[in-house]
Amino acid sequence: MRNCSKQKITIKQAKNGEYVPSVDGISLHSLNNPRKEAEAFANNYLAQLYENPNILCLGLGMGYHLEEFRRNSLLKNKNVSLKVIEPNPQMVRLYRSYASPIKELEILTPSTSIDLFFDNKFVDFIITKPVTIIHPQSYKLNRDFFSQFLNYRPRKEIKDYRVEGNPVEIMRAARLVEGLCL
Repeated sequence: MRNCSKQKITIKQAKNGEYVPSVDGISLHSLNNPRKEAEAFANNYLAQLYENPNILCLGLGMGYHLEEFRRNSLLKNKNVSLKVIEPNPQMVRLYRSYASPIKELEILTPSTSIDLFFDNKFVDFIITKPVTIIHPQSYKLNRDFFSQFLNYRPRKEIKDYRVEGNPVEIMRAARLVEGLCL
């Protein structure tokens, strides 16, 4: 996994005045009009966003794409659940400093790509089979992390899980084994 603490993050200003993070010299959004780029990107997922109010995005950036996913999903859904996985805590701090908060957004910053699969709330969310979208530039920067996350498969047998006695935990483990599919 790439060491996120060694990534050099800077802020650039796009031609339209919006802020764009750059990681190790790679801009995470358009340097012309990041909102327009995000709108075009989100439009590729319109049908899925209309059908499913649960959205999982791999990569935070400055969140322009997340705003568009939320907006598009709310056109057809009353409630939206939007989660983003961002392995770089520096990027999360930068986002919180410069971007407008999105009410429905939950930012997940696991230490490893596998940690989330041991979080019951996240497993419950994954079992709903959310629309899963990869932010291309974020993926390129954290390829190993996201690849491990996407390729994770739970153990085949419930007995392989160390779940002792608690019926709720046993059911979650069973649902994870039976239903986890990205």
